[in-house]
Amino acid sequence: MEIRVVSRIEKHGRYEWQGTEGERRLVPEDSAPAEFHDPLTDSPAMFYEFASLEQTEASFCRFSEKHGLLVRDTFDDPLAVPTYEHFTELHRRLHASLHAWRITRARTIVEAQPAFTELARFAIEYHDSTLLDALAAAAPSLLPWPADDTNVDELAAISSDVTLEHLAGIASAFLTELLEFALSRLKTQFGGSADDVDPLHPTVIVGDLRTVIFLQLAEAVRTNRLRVCQVCGEVFQVGTGRSGRVDKVFCSQKCQLRAHYQKKVTARQMRADGVHLRTIAKQLGANVASVRKWLGE
Repeated sequence: MEIRVVSRIEKHGRYEWQGTEGERRLVPEDSAPAEFHDPLTDSPAMFYEFASLEQTEASFCRFSEKHGLLVRDTFDDPLAVPTYEHFTELHRRLHASLHAWRITRARTIVEAQPAFTELARFAIEYHDSTLLDALAAAAPSLLPWPADDTNVDELAAISSDVTLEHLAGIASAFLTELLEFALSRLKTQFGGSADDVDPLHPTVIVGDLRTVIFLQLAEAVRTNRLRVCQVCGEVFQVGTGRSGRVDKVFCSQKCQLRAHYQKKVTARQMRADGVHLRTIAKQLGANVASVRKWLGE
């Protein structure tokens, strides 16, 4: 039986922050009309867009004007209004998820070490029970327990004794728990009237933007559409946009230009050391003509 998954998210053209500090809530402006859209289909890179935001009221407001409100569960509470803390909590969890994925794909302990430290910092600083449980279950001796803010500075020293297998286990457990939690929030509903329902093709309608974001993350992991930038080390998504390219190795044009500049610098250094042009070209993954141009020969 084929199950179709769609999202139905309400959004307004304009939002504003209301309330005092500590109780700030994002609400639609009275004059802003409401409409529904399907970000699962229309904005497949939304989860990465959200993870790339700055943690400011202005950036969260612009995101909501484009994609809709970040409500906990529109089925259980249609009047739910997201607070600033809802935005920052999801932002932190998404960053932790991307760090966890990076650990599972790392080839060496050197690559995984910074990501582990970031994950542990996240767990301790925000007392995230999902990640703390995953850390404890995968490697209970890695961190002092109970975890608290005083342990943050000890993480680098503690994690230096960790193997890559340990880190991958922690990351996998965290990702599994987090995505299963998101999937458990799905509400199944058949579209159309009773006469129009096709029992062989049920539709799962997701009305919660938080769940949509984690479903997109799960799909990106499942279809191998996440990469680690070869220059800055940030995680980014491929296969989106007009080109749909999946062979990208840089997260941005800025990093691509930096990599190109570094190739030129390396080529000049190697040439100054007496290395042959063909050898330089082979090591830098370029052709001899390009190397000659870089060197001005």
